[in-house]
Amino acid sequence: MMAQLASRQSFRPAKDLLWPICYWATVAFIFAWAVWQRFKLPLDPIADPDTWGYLSPALRKLTGAEFGHSQGRNFLYPGFLYLVLRCFGDFRAIGVVQHLVGLARAGIFAYLATSPCLCPGLVSQSFPS
Repeated sequence: MMAQLASRQSFRPAKDLLWPICYWATVAFIFAWAVWQRFKLPLDPIADPDTWGYLSPALRKLTGAEFGHSQGRNFLYPGFLYLVLRCFGDFRAIGVVQHLVGLARAGIFAYLATSPCLCPGLVSQSFPS
């Protein structure tokens, strides 16, 4: 009986492994560069005319008054500001936390966009098997 010839498949895993490694290394580099770019900026908050509508409910709650709506805003973002100010006690923390949440959301989106269970066509085009 004749033994089967060796196939070229034994050499493919190392070659196929290179593209995902390059892709995720590039994603990690872009995120690291974005973090560096963001945090080299000054952390002082910027106020605009909408600021008081979002900030006043949080400040009222921190000073002992009721947490109430201001200028028709819902409670989600003022509640987020209240939690950030309660935990850190500094207005500069608002910008830091917002950017960290944004980076986490972008990272989750990048992962889900390349997930084989959600986008099988995209993954098969990006990483040939």
